Amino acid sequence: MQKIYSIVILISLSLCLNAQVTISTNMPKSIAPNANIEIQIKINKGSIANFAKYQIDVPNGVTVTEGDSKTGNFTFESNRAKIVWVSIPSEPEFIVSMKLNTGTATGPAVFTHKFYFLDNGTKKEVEADAINVTFDGNGSTTASNLPAVTQTEPAVTKTETKTEPATTTTEPKTEPVVTKTEPKTEPVITKTEPITTKTETKTQSNTTSTNGLVYKVQLGSFGANPGTSKFAAIGGKVVISNEAGMYKALYGNYSTKDEALKKREELITKGFIGFVVAYQNGVRVK
Repeated sequence: MQKIYSIVILISLSLCLNAQVTISTNMPKSIAPNANIEIQIKINKGSIANFAKYQIDVPNGVTVTEGDSKTGNFTFESNRAKIVWVSIPSEPEFIVSMKLNTGTATGPAVFTHKFYFLDNGTKKEVEADAINVTFDGNGSTTASNLPAVTQTEPAVTKTETKTEPATTTTEPKTEPVVTKTEPKTEPVITKTEPITTKTETKTQSNTTSTNGLVYKVQLGSFGANPGTSKFAAIGGKVVISNEAGMYKALYGNYSTKDEALKKREELITKGFIGFVVAYQNGVRVK
């Protein structure tokens, strides 16, 4: 009987966690063809922490580039834009943005979007209502801003800010904080320089010295160099490759596609979503 009660409680907690997630967007109902428009997505994720992902599927002819991803990794491939967080922002509610070019899209179309997260190691998803849009000459070229996030967050932030100065003021009176800080700062600077050198070496070897056909796991595509620190959880095998102005985060060198797929599944369990790509003599194969 006690086991049955425990199962019921776990199911109830899981349902509550799903119920607290909501997604809303300011996508206009009518958009002009070949227009550049920035949309916002408000995610109310409640107490969810650690790994999470938001994705939106767009109609043919529409392209998406990164707006404000709130520390997440943005990618766009095969009509699907994604933002992946290894550690999602701590705020219960926040807003991300993406930039759309409607291109050659015409007539009625549908956008679908979902939110994924981990609950006790189990991957779960919340599918929002589909967005029906019409592309025509009288459509909008801008989107109005979503309402600001709830005011609970700023109130907590202000309280913490007032407490911290009070603590900081007390510490200098107790001991010479400045004297202790200076020797700690110097070793940090010394360690940073060799780390930067190693990162540059990895990037060069990835693009110039790879021979034959190899398979890698791509973890993200960025408009600016993201660095390797955000991938520290999976070790030092991630390299950043500059390809036609886009920075690709790549993991591993595998002689067979099956090996790369196996590593991709292992990375997913650690919260890193990627896909397998091939390189022939250091050049990406389509």
